[in-house]
Amino acid sequence: MRGESGGTYGSTMRDRAIILTMLLYFERWEEAGGIAAELAAALSSESRWYSTQTTGFSLLALGRFLRGGQNAEGPPVMAGTIALPDGEEIAFNTG
Repeated sequence: MRGESGGTYGSTMRDRAIILTMLLYFERWEEAGGIAAELAAALSSESRWYSTQTTGFSLLALGRFLRGGQNAEGPPVMAGTIALPDGEEIAFNTG
């Protein structure tokens, strides 16, 4: 996803987070799942820095997806590790 400049806080990733939020409102789970996976992969990558606005919109949209993305199979499960500043890693699983 590319960043934008020109005096705005916009970015392609922030726009995708807004689209994800709208897909959730309209209960379009399949499309929402694809964008949620895309945002999660981008946020977990260490190769890029994102603005506070982009990161905030993305985390809010992912939180809404995980909390409210209920479909016939139930809420999506998210699992992984959180790396703390001291190097310690803590595993989590929302299931």
